[in-house]
Amino acid sequence: MLIITGTGRSGTGMLAKLFGGRHEFRASYIENKYLKPGPPGTGRPFSSLEDRLSVVLDLHQGVCAETFVDASNLYIHLIDALWAVYPDIRFILGVRHVRDFVLSAMERSWHKRCPEELMVFPGDPAHEAWPWLEPVERMAFLWVHRNGTALRALRKLPAECWTLARIENLESRELERLALHAGVPVKDPEAVHRGVNKGPNLEQAQVRRLTEREEKCLMKIAEPVMVQLGYLEAEG
Repeated sequence: MLIITGTGRSGTGMLAKLFGGRHEFRASYIENKYLKPGPPGTGRPFSSLEDRLSVVLDLHQGVCAETFVDASNLYIHLIDALWAVYPDIRFILGVRHVRDFVLSAMERSWHKRCPEELMVFPGDPAHEAWPWLEPVERMAFLWVHRNGTALRALRKLPAECWTLARIENLESRELERLALHAGVPVKDPEAVHRGVNKGPNLEQAQVRRLTEREEKCLMKIAEPVMVQLGYLEAEG
């Protein structure tokens, strides 16, 4: 089994196409059954490993584990349960520079959604401040939250189980490395150039530039995780 995950707006759909897999398999079913926001102050879903195991078994009813390839940002919350059920699983964490993620997510109006809809629940740093955060700050916190959640879970697994894929660096040699890691051949290499799952206002998002103030806010929030993902070098 190959599972591709990430923050959303981070190339997961493109990576799924590369490896001939699915994109967000039964994701709407899981969202409707488990993730409808409850009253303010309610607890996080999937709060125990037992709960997460139940979700994985529910989600994957009838799939063939040996050949199943799927990409979805929901998987960042289920990594430990997936590994418990499928010990031979391989993960690819698709990552994208925070600036590009922020612009793409804002083009999709994610910054207008309530934090619970984005799986930012009470106890997360951004939750209490959400109403007063600027759009760029909201999306920067979301990028940190989702990548951080994935990294914390993946680092508890054997190193050979997972790898990063920065979508800015998907040249042929990198695709060969990912295929070797996944044990799945690249079936559609042209997906890199087709812009899978582009937003309807992509050109507008590409023209948009962050102001100097927005850039400083973004970097203040995201810099530690940017270092972890190889986008910045650690100081000292």
